[in-house]
Amino acid sequence: MPNNKNIVICADGTWNRPENDLDKDHPTNVLKLSRAISPRKNALQQVVFYDWGLGSYHGGMSAGAFGKGIHKNILDAYRFIVQNYKPNDRIYLFGFSRGAYTVRALSGLINNCGILKKENARHTVDAWKICKSPARKNHPSTGENAIAFRRKSHASRKIQFIGVWDTVG
Repeated sequence: MPNNKNIVICADGTWNRPENDLDKDHPTNVLKLSRAISPRKNALQQVVFYDWGLGSYHGGMSAGAFGKGIHKNILDAYRFIVQNYKPNDRIYLFGFSRGAYTVRALSGLINNCGILKKENARHTVDAWKICKSPARKNHPSTGENAIAFRRKSHASRKIQFIGVWDTVG
């Protein structure tokens, strides 16, 4: 049995969550996708993180309307990857609306800072600060801070697939 696995991140759109009365009979496509992924594909393990849409649990109207707090969604997904990732695992990112923005920003975080090793998970917020910094020293390919930070990360930072639709930033 192979040791590697698929890590799947599914980020839903603004105000979307499974417990919404309106969504009980009509789940979102992101929720359908997350539920359709089997824990095993042949002998390959698959782990799924479903992220409720922005504004569906904190911040309500201001979060949904203005994107306030989206960094929490991004960092929650990143933490899931950090806790589950091992070399040779494959990462798949899916998102709709602000969830699409979430996974696109997540891919930038992974590109800039890599995937932290579990023992360095406490540096997650530091990774976000480097990723969001406009300073040239943090540029993903040449920035000294980003390069130094990647020493705390796994060597590979490849993402297998990104599937997004109707991105809202």
